[in-house]
Amino acid sequence: MRICVSDPALLPDLLEFFGSQAHAVTRWVAPRELEVSLLGSFSSRAMRAELYLLMRAWENGRGAVVDFGDVCRSVAGEAPGGVDLAHGFPVAGQP
Repeated sequence: MRICVSDPALLPDLLEFFGSQAHAVTRWVAPRELEVSLLGSFSSRAMRAELYLLMRAWENGRGAVVDFGDVCRSVAGEAPGGVDLAHGFPVAGQP
């Protein structure tokens, strides 16, 4: 799954964080995005839930926001969407 960070300068730190997780395989794919896969028997829903918890742990105290790539791509105008006020990112499918 792709995840992105609001501040591209923090992407190396995010990459290092996921790299320190024994069950994560991570690669840098875009200026603000990483591709992260969790090893094990995860359904896509369970993987997304686990990644969500890891992203929130990384955010704590950094002043940056991390979200899933489908949400972030809508920021770049690749998909229509509204705004998720909790995270400040547009969300695909909202008016």
